Amino acid sequence: DESLEYMKFWLNSVKMHAREAPLLIVGTHLDSIDASQLKVVDKHLRKLVNKSRFPQVIYNSEDLDLVFFPVSNLNRAGINEVRKKLDEVAFKQRFVNEKIPVRWIKCLDMMFEDESASFIYMKDVRTLGKTVEITSMEEIDMMLQLFHDLGMIIHFTSTPTLNDIVTLSPQWLIDGLSKIIRDRELHKYNAKKIRDVGLEDEVQKMFEEAIVSLDLMEYFWEHNTVEFLIDLMKRTLLISDWAFDGQHDGNSFFLVPSLLHEQKKYKSK
Repeated sequence: DESLEYMKFWLNSVKMHAREAPLLIVGTHLDSIDASQLKVVDKHLRKLVNKSRFPQVIYNSEDLDLVFFPVSNLNRAGINEVRKKLDEVAFKQRFVNEKIPVRWIKCLDMMFEDESASFIYMKDVRTLGKTVEITSMEEIDMMLQLFHDLGMIIHFTSTPTLNDIVTLSPQWLIDGLSKIIRDRELHKYNAKKIRDVGLEDEVQKMFEEAIVSLDLMEYFWEHNTVEFLIDLMKRTLLISDWAFDGQHDGNSFFLVPSLLHEQKKYKSK
């Protein structure tokens, strides 16, 4: 039940933020279960996933008649089937075979010229666009939307803060978010560094109460693109404002739902 609730949260999140995006559910550890157990898993998933509630879910109907794609990271069983289905679904998307201006490709190439850059500001995209005769914001927006749909960049537009940054490296986003959302037992922070900056209590509060402070976020993110990352986490429902503790010395707090758990003392290394 806990696993299904976790999946329900993410399915609803995808439906909210990318309603038309096709979605494949992939399950690991195929090497440790048999066909009858696959059907049991499928039975439970079908209680959650159905065509009317989540129509964008792609079923594994060709060979196994399952709502998910079982794979093994150990012997790689099922991996080719997932790749085949991804290719099949991707080529059906309207934007894959859409003709685009050559100047858009030139602009994209220039955006990636600095291989060390994880993101680029919108003002810099506009500057690059002008060098290849993309002069209107409407065309800039169309170009970025297409490249976002193709997975070549990540660009959110729901708020001015999100719209202002174009992500070039998805790993940069993952690294940033994982500094807040992480397994407290597997990925502990360096206790000495945390103590040296006086944030030991803040880390303990995060893991024991799922409450993270703005000061701690700024430390983890090195005071870089903090507003953007907070806005992104809010819009994707990864955090929410927490006002019950009030604000202390100008510090703000946020609730991190995925860190909620049965109360347990946190110990760092």
